[in-house]
Amino acid sequence: MIIRNFIWIFGLAIIVAVFSYYDFIAQQRKTNMLTLLLSRASAKPMLLGSILAVTGIGLSAKSPWLTAAAIAMALGIGAAAFILYKKR
Repeated sequence: MIIRNFIWIFGLAIIVAVFSYYDFIAQQRKTNMLTLLLSRASAKPMLLGSILAVTGIGLSAKSPWLTAAAIAMALGIGAAAFILYKKR
């Protein structure tokens, strides 16, 4: 149970770290944070954090419906990541 909770907490920590980093960079460059977050450089850690968060929530859920929904979301995010990086 501890590992399952660690996975989703770690995923959310990655997402928060990405927001924090790009907020700092936006202030340094005096630019809009949204512009930086929509760049390809921020996509990889955001997708990784999202996959970990959704997978961890799905693994720690008690309801089979919630587990199935979380796994479907994780697969969808993984497919989006695959398509995004296949275009390179």
